[in-house]
Amino acid sequence: MNRIFAYGTLMNMEFLERRWGIKPVKVMEGAVRGRLYRASWFPILIEDESEGSLVYGKVIEIFNLEEVIASIDRYEGCDNMDPNSLYFRKEKAVILNDGSRVKAWVYVGNPKNPIVKKYCTPKNLIKNGRWEPSTL
Repeated sequence: MNRIFAYGTLMNMEFLERRWGIKPVKVMEGAVRGRLYRASWFPILIEDESEGSLVYGKVIEIFNLEEVIASIDRYEGCDNMDPNSLYFRKEKAVILNDGSRVKAWVYVGNPKNPIVKKYCTPKNLIKNGRWEPSTL
């Protein structure tokens, strides 16, 4: 898999290049099923397959993703082997703006993590499912 669905800080292409030397092959707008919450300066996506629950972002196709994915996991606080990890990286279907679907890695908040429990409450829900660029 050579795609990441970014809905927060990873949407910033300058940051990706500066931090990991990533120059995307392709960037596409899309959405995944879920709910988006504000956790201080970063967002958390929680899985929700309900109709109308969408989180918007970018599918970023990266030529050498396998070379940098472990570093991105660390940055995101993701360890799929740790039941208390902040995020889990999961393969999910992304609905592109043209209606087609592609598979991409998505960082999904772990409902068992204390930070996720603290911030993923109704008052922190981002109802429109969009992390605003001004918050990057």
